[in-house]
Amino acid sequence: MSNDLSAEAAEFARPLVHGGFTSAEDVAVAITEYLEPDVSFEDARAVVARLWAQRLAEQESWPAVTDPDRLLTAFSALERRAIVARAGFACCQNCGFAEIGDEAGPEDRGFEFFHEQDTAHVAEGEALLLSYEPLTEAAVGTAEVGREVVSVLEAHDLRVEWEDRRRSGSRSSWSGGSGCRRADHRRETGTLLDVRTTLGGGNRVVGVGPDGRGT
Repeated sequence: MSNDLSAEAAEFARPLVHGGFTSAEDVAVAITEYLEPDVSFEDARAVVARLWAQRLAEQESWPAVTDPDRLLTAFSALERRAIVARAGFACCQNCGFAEIGDEAGPEDRGFEFFHEQDTAHVAEGEALLLSYEPLTEAAVGTAEVGREVVSVLEAHDLRVEWEDRRRSGSRSSWSGGSGCRRADHRRETGTLLDVRTTLGGGNRVVGVGPDGRGT
């Protein structure tokens, strides 16, 4: 693989690795699909191995608790309050809204999530947008779901700017996924929360890298 191709593969894969939601093998597959037929799977694995090792080294200097840790803890709290909460859910917002109902149980009242492209935008310095809605308008109003999500996030030391729209934003060094076939499907209609984290630090890689190292 040429140096130019290696650099392009690394640029494409870095947000996937940094997002912490994609396994090393899946990142390698995404590289080969993105750059086919010019990059082999083995070449892609080598690129991911380098990025994975770099990320593990970066994590050595992180604080014990980062903003993404706080966010995921808040999501767990929302789940206990019958609000479906998903991180890195689906490739884009349209797919997320289409699929989130399958995650809900009979007692759930609402949902909130951010998708893979949202985490990629955070890497560019934008807010992390959280989409939310009631599962049924009869059970709970949209504003009520928004207020509850805001309350839980703030209780976990996350700064929220709520504009009563369908999505929310949070600033941190958390980067993320590849998106729906590389197209940017950020739907800007509806109800949004604007959550802005203040400390950042990034999301830890999960699983085991191509070189066999754990997180």
